Amino acid sequence: MTGILKGSLALIWVVLSGIVKIDTKQMKGTWILKGYEVQGKVYPPETAAQKDFITFFTQGTFCSVSEGEKEVGHWKFNEQTSVLRMLVNGKVHLEGSIVHLTATTLVVHWEVAGLEEVNVHYKRAVQ
Repeated sequence: MTGILKGSLALIWVVLSGIVKIDTKQMKGTWILKGYEVQGKVYPPETAAQKDFITFFTQGTFCSVSEGEKEVGHWKFNEQTSVLRMLVNGKVHLEGSIVHLTATTLVVHWEVAGLEEVNVHYKRAVQ
């Protein structure tokens, strides 16, 4: 087997086996809505959502604004499945999978009716 093929197979195995982990320490802070990705293209948020954000706090709480509606609650992240749950008053308010996370970028595939094909992009707020 060539080195490239071995490397590709190793990468596929790492991704499928769940070895790639999300560092939840990187999640903490404020994330501003950047846009919606559909079929590989990112579109800017509509006017009502241009000030949307989520702030993840260290103690597992969050504050968010979505189209002017403020929500406060708790967040939980399952490292085995990369599933993020946002709970308000103890009930799941929003659930999704983290697709990508870096120091400056967060991409989430929220499980929302009508948004099955959409990844939501956030950028870290300047501190």
